[in-house]
Amino acid sequence: MKLATRRMTVAATSLAVIGAAPSVAGTRPQAPGCGGPARVVAVSRTRRPRIAEQRLARGEAIAFGAEIRVPPGGWLRLSLRGASLRLGGGRVRLDCAATRVIAGRISVVAARTRPSRAVLATPQTFFTATVADSHIEMAVGRRTRIWVRSGAGRVVSSAGAAPLDTRAGDAAVVSPGELPRLDTWPFADSGDQRPGRPADRLPEFWADGAACSVGCRPAGARAGWPLRPFHRQHPLRAGLNELRPANMHEGVDIQAQDGTPVYAVQPGTARVVATGTPDERVQVGSYLYWHVHHRVRTGQFVSPYRTVVGTIINGAGHLHLSELSGGRFLNPLRPGGRVLSPWTDTLGPVIGAPIQRSGGRVTVEVFDPQSFRALVKYRTPVLAPAALAYRARDAAGRDVTGLQFALRSAQHLPDPARRVVYADGAYEPGWTCFDTRLVCIPRWDYRLAGGLAPPLPPSTRELSIYAWDWAGNTSVRDVRLR
Repeated sequence: MKLATRRMTVAATSLAVIGAAPSVAGTRPQAPGCGGPARVVAVSRTRRPRIAEQRLARGEAIAFGAEIRVPPGGWLRLSLRGASLRLGGGRVRLDCAATRVIAGRISVVAARTRPSRAVLATPQTFFTATVADSHIEMAVGRRTRIWVRSGAGRVVSSAGAAPLDTRAGDAAVVSPGELPRLDTWPFADSGDQRPGRPADRLPEFWADGAACSVGCRPAGARAGWPLRPFHRQHPLRAGLNELRPANMHEGVDIQAQDGTPVYAVQPGTARVVATGTPDERVQVGSYLYWHVHHRVRTGQFVSPYRTVVGTIINGAGHLHLSELSGGRFLNPLRPGGRVLSPWTDTLGPVIGAPIQRSGGRVTVEVFDPQSFRALVKYRTPVLAPAALAYRARDAAGRDVTGLQFALRSAQHLPDPARRVVYADGAYEPGWTCFDTRLVCIPRWDYRLAGGLAPPLPPSTRELSIYAWDWAGNTSVRDVRLR
């Protein structure tokens, strides 16, 4: 929905004060459908908020169109159409369509009925609560920051109609002229990308024909997660083939608190490896459970979802789960072989602006935002994409290359590939960041052309960049080259 459709002009009305003289308390009629005026529930005794030169007091009614100024150190609590608003220092205007935060900080708890009437607007964005009793905080300065303490809501930027859905634990950022993003994202969606479509002729990234890129479900493995609750989705911190200092990541990381008990998902005999180190792990059947203090002994039989194989070590903040087949690491999220269930992801990758370099080389930043997120010690980070490719065209729009993969994570890639797949500026935040900070932002910078994929031909004038996430969602960015 375009931002313009949300705007409406409301004639300004004066302050209505309960028990005041008619010359002070007179108001104009409220706009139809706006409901009653806001009510002052509580107010700071010193540094009183004002409308024009009039100080506000408890119990007063404030008509739509009024602009409230709260001095630094002051505060004001209002009741508005079932929602509760708390204003810190700053300026707010109460309009029928939205509470417009001009500057400062505001906290809102949406109504239990019709929560969507809790609308906050700033010069950069609109925020609408989508769940009853949602608790939202917003700070407005050069850019707008939104914290979703509980519930959920939708953010729409004045720069475009693409909405961002937020949930409890999220923090969104809207900068002037940009689409909204979460504070865990390296950069905002440019608005220049689109979802993949049939005309793009894109294969599934896992359909490479190699053994166990799909299928190969381990015998006896039972659907679920190795952490409680077993049959609810858990957030992911990393996927296969993400850049690491010495290798390509060998599985998936599941976000969790230190000390969390870990259970097997497949029956078998335990084997304890690397005890007393950060890489201490327990293997049961086809699966390895990393970064745990073992609670079983080598040779002990383990029952899935009953035996605690270990607890997550201090400082890890996640469980690393690897899956082996004949000495090879597999993609634990592959179709037909995935045991982790339920698991969904509905957000496609975000593709940055490509950078042309000499010799037909191109680098590009790409990341995979996750639709399932949680605040578990830290906010769920973005993942690296599962696959990345391009097609090049000449000035007439004719293909001058086929589909060229710069990354295809249907299989675990050999460790030396990290220097070919990733550009020099790529990095992952590391354990210290996740152990000590709420937000950790990686930089997934890739050699799109001139790495695993060949350099662009000299005749290239148009470039289509394709990115896949682990669920198979695709994003495409079409660019013209200079």
